[in-house]
Amino acid sequence: MQLDEPGSMGGQKMVDLTLATQDHVDILIPDDISLLGGQKIRIGLAPYAAGINAGSYASLMNGGVAAPDNCVYERSSDSFQDSDAYPSGAAVLKTKLDLVGANKCSSATLLPMTDDKTALKASVDSYNTGGTTAGHLGTSFAWYLLSPEWASIWPTASQPTAYNSGTATKVAILMTDGLYNTVGGKMSGANEVKSADFAVDSCTEMKSKGIIVYTVGFKLGAPAAIQTLKDCASHIEKFYEAKDGDALRIAFQAIAQDIATLRLTE
Repeated sequence: MQLDEPGSMGGQKMVDLTLATQDHVDILIPDDISLLGGQKIRIGLAPYAAGINAGSYASLMNGGVAAPDNCVYERSSDSFQDSDAYPSGAAVLKTKLDLVGANKCSSATLLPMTDDKTALKASVDSYNTGGTTAGHLGTSFAWYLLSPEWASIWPTASQPTAYNSGTATKVAILMTDGLYNTVGGKMSGANEVKSADFAVDSCTEMKSKGIIVYTVGFKLGAPAAIQTLKDCASHIEKFYEAKDGDALRIAFQAIAQDIATLRLTE
């Protein structure tokens, strides 16, 4: 799950997102795990602002160099930005050491895939907002959490299966409350186009690998933001536009029910 954490998500918006995400977790990971019929559901969280707070995993993503504030940004070379290649060589991620004046990550930390619903709900409940919106990085990390190319970075229990293995369904849920507007840690009009293009390119590649993509816009106003999410979704019916907190909860519940139905039919 890509979850939006910039300053615009402060106040009631963050309350609404917390409730919606916890609803989603409750539906997919019931307290009575026998209801899963022996199947396993794992959920990962990729909160983002101007960058991604990768926590203890940050140094594994930038060639072993300590990342200030555990904050990582785009690939070292743009040619890897729409790729899930392992972060080495030109594919490592940038840090504040590479980007003078970059806006900060939020304090919300990446959580690799887990079936521990207590940890998932506690994680989102701890989120604080701040910074600007590098939506393409949220998209990238939603992908990296699912990518077998990144498996060695995550703990054993969080490692993704192979693509198209026939034993797993991979789903990315991308949520934002506005225009993607930040690249290299800096917000600008030009970066609105660049961030959106990076995101859509990554979505195209994800979908080509069999990942199902849902998108959720929360109180969106800008037509460009709506179009980015529509372009990213696997199908137009997998795009949800939530105009208030109740609609956001309904959207997350509907996506969870859709995934649960898909699980039962496979």
